[in-house]
Amino acid sequence: MSATDHPGGTVAAGPDQPVTAQLPVHKPSLNNAAVRVLLAWSGVLAVLAGLAWAVGAALAGVSPLVTVPTGAALATVLWVVSTECAAPRGGWGRGEPDHAALPRVVAHQARQYGERLDGLLAGSPQDLAAVLRDARACAAALGERAEAVAAIGERAGSVPARELRAHHDRLAREAAAVPPGPLRSARRAAARDTAAWGDWRERWEAAEGTLLPALDTASGRLREVQRGAAAQLKRRARNQPGTPPDVAPLAADVAAARADLDRVDGLTSGFVPPPAAGTAGRTHRATSLLSGLLALAVLLFALAARIGPWMLHTSMILAIPVGLAAAGAARRAPRRSGALLRTAPAVAACVTCLVVALTGPLAYHQLLGDRTAALVTAREKADGTRYDFGTHYSVEERSGGEDLGRMWTGPNEAVHVGAELDVSADPLDWARPVADERLGLAWAWAAVTGAGLVVLAGGLALTAARETREARARPARP
Repeated sequence: MSATDHPGGTVAAGPDQPVTAQLPVHKPSLNNAAVRVLLAWSGVLAVLAGLAWAVGAALAGVSPLVTVPTGAALATVLWVVSTECAAPRGGWGRGEPDHAALPRVVAHQARQYGERLDGLLAGSPQDLAAVLRDARACAAALGERAEAVAAIGERAGSVPARELRAHHDRLAREAAAVPPGPLRSARRAAARDTAAWGDWRERWEAAEGTLLPALDTASGRLREVQRGAAAQLKRRARNQPGTPPDVAPLAADVAAARADLDRVDGLTSGFVPPPAAGTAGRTHRATSLLSGLLALAVLLFALAARIGPWMLHTSMILAIPVGLAAAGAARRAPRRSGALLRTAPAVAACVTCLVVALTGPLAYHQLLGDRTAALVTAREKADGTRYDFGTHYSVEERSGGEDLGRMWTGPNEAVHVGAELDVSADPLDWARPVADERLGLAWAWAAVTGAGLVVLAGGLALTAARETREARARPARP
């Protein structure tokens, strides 16, 4: 794999080469062939994993009402994780290229001219003061235009448009060479972002030949105005105090400077506000993260109902990736979304995942459990190994003798084998039974879980709609 040298640094030219900071094309560095193949097929593997989960649980006798949602949730979580692993990284070059130096100098000069013109206003005759005020306003406008041009030049970076176009074509070929899935999406997002940067760079290359001289010329004219006014005031004070100043040349220079600024305005108006670094090619990033969080909450709900709540330290470890994903979804939500839409789904995801990890079985039985009378068939006292504490009971249905299995949590008071218990059993044959007396606050956990899922699902739908509108509003890229 070769690399192309350019004034801003080295551009990685191959699919296996890491990209330098000078040309962040949003292509993950995949030096390991096995990782690259895994990411290429990660979408297919995610779907197969979800399907295998659903089929295996169905063969074990679990109701399709459980196997289908949990299989889909598992596939979604794996897909989103793969998407984030293959996600474009970096942003457009934001260094200090040489072509941004002149606008910065002009902006500094404009501020100096404004200060000096303010000083000349004191004691100036009325006609000269009017010209100086006009020149001061022009200097302020020059500073603003120079800062804007400097920002555009920095955003354009130092990579020529032809190299960006060539890299875009290379990324498009790479995307076509991998199977559908997260890696292809990442390559296409990289290509779109590189095209967006190339468009910006092309407009800059077409305009900089006029923009920079116009700024320099306007600065020179204002410098002449400041010097000419200072010279006239000095002569007026020393030699001829009553002689009116000659403001015609000064006014002509100010008018010419404004014409230069109008020319700058005409060229900079075509530079629409650029996307945030790393977001030009990526679409529906917040939607992807929120859908992964919703699927994770559903999957955790099902797993907690099956195996019981996890230890507190396990829930705290789980909170780290959940919190990072929620924060990422909130940060990447559409900019024009309200604060509530940006934060409520993320907060709901964190709360829901924490609640279902700790109290999932209780909420599950409150929603889906059937109350039934049972007989205790076995009693076992845990010895505390592997974080297993308390007394475990196995029960069977009293009327039909059907084995209900080992209880997730028993009654408040210890009972012996053969005792009768009121339990909540799962008609879908997924969750383990619980003692009915343990469900006193289950309605609260069920309400929190349901409300969290509803807020997360509603926020996901609104975010997806907002990101879809933004994607459609963007200009077409090659």
